[in-house]
Amino acid sequence: MLKYNLDKIFKMRGINNPVQFLVSKGYSKDNAYRIVKGIAKNLQLYQMQDFCLWFNCTPNDLLEWTPDKQEDLATSPALMQLMPIKIEDFAQLAKDIPMNKVPEFMKKIEELKKGM
Repeated sequence: MLKYNLDKIFKMRGINNPVQFLVSKGYSKDNAYRIVKGIAKNLQLYQMQDFCLWFNCTPNDLLEWTPDKQEDLATSPALMQLMPIKIEDFAQLAKDIPMNKVPEFMKKIEELKKGM
């Protein structure tokens, strides 16, 4: 099943109040609430483009795919790219890195950011 991955993106970008964020970007409070709560089931292409620009991501990053129990993973290789990332909280990942590895970790992050 495909669904929007916006809650994880908001968390990863440090946005604690996504409704307020969307209102600041020009969305009505009602529409922002519907998007954040997953009630809005079909974002328009211009809205997806807005999210991609704001969060420096691709449309694939906005979507998450979880196979139904009866689906054979081998028949859906393209959708497998959209499977949820297992790491829920980037801060937790960073917290678990030994102190002597933090400079190396930060250097790798900077390299990844430059490669975008």
